[in-house]
Amino acid sequence: MKRQALVVVFGLLIPAVSAAQRPSSCLTGDEGAGLIIHLKQWMTVTDTADVRLRNTVYRIPVVDTAAVQLVTDARTCARAAAAYPDTTADRPVYVVSLGREGYAVLDPSDKAGEFRTVILFNRQWKEIGGWTGP
Repeated sequence: MKRQALVVVFGLLIPAVSAAQRPSSCLTGDEGAGLIIHLKQWMTVTDTADVRLRNTVYRIPVVDTAAVQLVTDARTCARAAAAYPDTTADRPVYVVSLGREGYAVLDPSDKAGEFRTVILFNRQWKEIGGWTGP
């Protein structure tokens, strides 16, 4: 028989939620796959103007494209959500590993009109770059 704990808060009975029952803070849908494709495209550009944009405006680190992978570790995603401006650690986000260089984070609820914002972080969760666009 499975027992469920209850937590008493201000006289209310609230079912306790185990870590296994909580929704993951990692999103894994098509938008994450699209972000990976977009990052890999930027990492492999050869046009001088695009290289300049990548390196000085967006500040996208160039890594082995095999290292660019969607993150599914709940702790890493929670850290990413907490580091993302105006987002709480329990909000689901897309997190893409950029190998040893850091992470790209997309919060799909953070919209600028029709555009989305991607923020790039180093491994210490310091913001290093990013962009807002389609």
